[in-house]
Amino acid sequence: MTPLIAFLSGVVFFHTFQYFPYLTILFSIAVFVLMARNRKYALIILLALGIAYAFMRYSPQPEHAKYENTVTVSGFFKSPPVSLNSGFSQRFQVTSNFYPQTLDVLSDREFEIGRQHELRMKVITPKERLNPGSRQRDVYAVLLDVRSRGERINSIPVAVNRLRYRLQKFLEGSLEPDSAAFVIAVTTGQRAYLNADLRDAFNSAGLAHLLSISGTHFALFSVLLFGMFKVLVEHLPLRMLQRITVYLTPSQAAAVLTLPFMLFYLGISGASIPSIRAFIMISLFLFGLFVQRKGSWFNFLLLAAVVLVLWEPEVIFSISFQLSFIAVLFIGGAQSLFSARTGNRSANPDERRVCNLLPVRFFKKTLLISLSASVGVAPLVAHYFHYVSLISPAANFVVTPIVGFLLVPMSLIGSFLYLITGSYLIEPLVGWVAELSIRLVRVFASLPYSSLKIPSFPVVIIISFYAAFLLYWILKRKYILILLLLPVLVYPVFAINAGKPFSVTFLDAGHADASVLELPDGKVIVIDTGRSGREVANYLRLKAYEGIDALVLTHAHPDHAGGAEYLIKQFRVKELWDNGKLLYPEGFLDGLVHKTLKRGDFIEKDNYSIYILHPYNGFYTAYGDRNTEENNDSLVLKIKGRHKAFLFTGDIESEAEEDISHLGRWLKSDVIKVPHHGAKTSADEVFFREVSPQVAVVTARRLNPAMKQALKDTEILLTGIVGAVKVEERNTGLRIKTYREFMFKKTRHLSGELHNIKRLFTVW
Repeated sequence: MTPLIAFLSGVVFFHTFQYFPYLTILFSIAVFVLMARNRKYALIILLALGIAYAFMRYSPQPEHAKYENTVTVSGFFKSPPVSLNSGFSQRFQVTSNFYPQTLDVLSDREFEIGRQHELRMKVITPKERLNPGSRQRDVYAVLLDVRSRGERINSIPVAVNRLRYRLQKFLEGSLEPDSAAFVIAVTTGQRAYLNADLRDAFNSAGLAHLLSISGTHFALFSVLLFGMFKVLVEHLPLRMLQRITVYLTPSQAAAVLTLPFMLFYLGISGASIPSIRAFIMISLFLFGLFVQRKGSWFNFLLLAAVVLVLWEPEVIFSISFQLSFIAVLFIGGAQSLFSARTGNRSANPDERRVCNLLPVRFFKKTLLISLSASVGVAPLVAHYFHYVSLISPAANFVVTPIVGFLLVPMSLIGSFLYLITGSYLIEPLVGWVAELSIRLVRVFASLPYSSLKIPSFPVVIIISFYAAFLLYWILKRKYILILLLLPVLVYPVFAINAGKPFSVTFLDAGHADASVLELPDGKVIVIDTGRSGREVANYLRLKAYEGIDALVLTHAHPDHAGGAEYLIKQFRVKELWDNGKLLYPEGFLDGLVHKTLKRGDFIEKDNYSIYILHPYNGFYTAYGDRNTEENNDSLVLKIKGRHKAFLFTGDIESEAEEDISHLGRWLKSDVIKVPHHGAKTSADEVFFREVSPQVAVVTARRLNPAMKQALKDTEILLTGIVGAVKVEERNTGLRIKTYREFMFKKTRHLSGELHNIKRLFTVW
């Protein structure tokens, strides 16, 4: 263990202690004992320093006083504005006493970067949805009023962001939309200009890393610059070359000339985590060339990690940190192993000459980099984004050199010239290369089986995968690699052959309905979408579903049907079912099979049946307003498996409940989605007595006392409290799971740690 690894391990130990206290203590004691026996006292001190540093920097996020809070704050806009469908989003740096210190402010205008303002705004803390696959959104603010304007702030970060904004506006107005979006992404690091189709194409081709400025961009650009400067120095007039070489070799001079351009790229790219890591590594490499001492790529990588961790200890658990460092680690490790094997392999002179040809070496190195990076990040990509690109090595071999050796250098040179002289000069050439790159990406993405959807899998699979390669790298024993990779190979077989039980997941969509039915024949039915459809979309992606067999809209209210358009755009929806009283925009139903369901309609399959119990043509609401009428017209579906039945009731109120109560045994169900979010207007006791459910799911945070009385002797689950609720039909009864119970939990108790250990081996 090197000193850098010891410090990083201490930081990791502190954070794993939050979830696995006993295992962390046992493991850390074992490490301390092992180092003490080998008299590695300096490493013990560094390990302890890592733990202490993480402890001192640890500060749990403070709770906000209100979910929606109107405040007046002072500060300045620090970043370029991003265009939205209706307005702009711009990062605001708060200088007054307020948390958080940075906010994305939504407004109808663009603001000058670096100008001080006093703003009145409504701060929004997005409600955390407790759903599988969901991610917490950042706090943002909606601008209400500009109270005052102050002087301009002049600082290096502000000046750089002004240049970024100027460059982005020029590129946006000069190139085709897709080309401009791509060039802006690889130049300034701003990906907001990319549309969803283009992002999906890069994902499917395994080239998503090209959209995030990282080691690939910095490495290829630095190699090109270094080689170019070295050649230029070597071809200087003899007298000038002699003067320079008194102090510097051509390589040293090239390293000195390359560094300012890399610093320019870091600043103009927005200084993201991957770009900072890449800049640190390349700077260390150039420094090594300058002092004529080659350093270890592994030590450079560790030093870059330590710098970032010193800046923000929790960065080590961010997605971008993990993906960028794992990719570099696998690339470096693969090249080291490959060099060692080829160096020890005897070959005849003719074979050596062929292998040393520049095109052959370029092909081998490019292919090795592409394969090693793709294999290295595959488990993390599958875990976070639920897909693996099968075409990635080939796509990287073709597209990455074009982007790295042509597009990035040309766009940066053009940007530098534009910011200095006001003229981009090579704009047509940059646009042509960007268009060529995008066309190639789309070709690879369109190939059959270019990417494979991966459903969620146990976290222990990821741990096993990286542990296998780590031990193989240390011990060089192939059998260790095979043993530890066994779970990765065996789990998919068990998952495929495990069968699909009839299950329903009631999602936490706030005060709204969204449910996903996974049927034994592999079909997926979505009943209501919530207000945005995003909760459903995130869940379907988690489960690697590409389509929806039937999208059911119980009625027209936005808390039930508001996300329909979003889901239809994001997934292949085969059929849309409703009560016949929804009005759709022109073209909305194109490509869909539209079915209007009424009482008496049914679908019979081998392992399940779907019955429509309400509404019917002769039903009319006698009391209440239009809102009540639409609620009472909600579709009511009973879905019966082999042993258990589920009742979905939309927002029907007491009048509709009374009307269908006479159906008697047809209403009997084991699980009910409680109508109208548990409101008292839907608490008809006769209706619930006929249903007599074992489990009642309420899509809200609170339950009206009248509904609680109607559901007496029933297990009640509120999605606003327990999160998503999954109910599976089993031969022995119902299996119920809530997302709050399923989550990893910070704990100090053995029972909590055992829960977290179990969570490592389970999926939703």
